Amino acid sequence: MVLGLSFVHCWSLSQALTCAFCELTEATDCLECPIICQDEETCYTAKGMLLGVTVLQSKGCIGFPMCGRKETQTHFGNSYVLSYTCCQGKLCNGSPPQERLSPLILALVSAQLLGCM
Repeated sequence: MVLGLSFVHCWSLSQALTCAFCELTEATDCLECPIICQDEETCYTAKGMLLGVTVLQSKGCIGFPMCGRKETQTHFGNSYVLSYTCCQGKLCNGSPPQERLSPLILALVSAQLLGCM
């Protein structure tokens, strides 16, 4: 019986949505970590605009009614309009992965460097 309950618990956790999370911070300083959303939540990215430039952002889980909304918040004495954009899917609000060099390009660059030494 206990084994069955453990299986159900682990299965339900695996069905939970995982999103990227970072607190409201300067747009270039968002250090993401994964977070598991509650039921009735989805992933979001909020961008804070000042004079038409994105200067703040936050990411995480949010209730569906907040999707597409805009609100004014004060951060360090300045007022910003935060726009909430939502998505569904594992880490859909995360930063795109860094491009990796293909093994062929890496081998060619290495061969060129070794040939020059």
